Amino acid sequence: GLVVGLANGDDKLQKTEQAAIRLCLSPAAEILWPKHTLGETFGASEIIGALVGTLALGAQTEREGPGRCVVVNTAQVGGMVGSVLLRATPVGSREVQLGA
Repeated sequence: GLVVGLANGDDKLQKTEQAAIRLCLSPAAEILWPKHTLGETFGASEIIGALVGTLALGAQTEREGPGRCVVVNTAQVGGMVGSVLLRATPVGSREVQLGA
């Protein structure tokens, strides 16, 4: 699996998120930390996380084929925290799934 992490360099937050990912998804999950490179993006973290996730998913799909997915975790300074799952589908597929 592939995860775009929400941690911004805060060691405690990063360790907690990493432990949850390893426990709930996979011990081998690859975690990308865009905020380490980009810093806080105040109000744009969700879209930047989704963009990083989409680009990583595209590269992964080129290597391994469709059906792969990426979890994008986000957190805002105001306290909002969320996750979204992006999944690559075959070209021409009309598959759309929405869920809680």
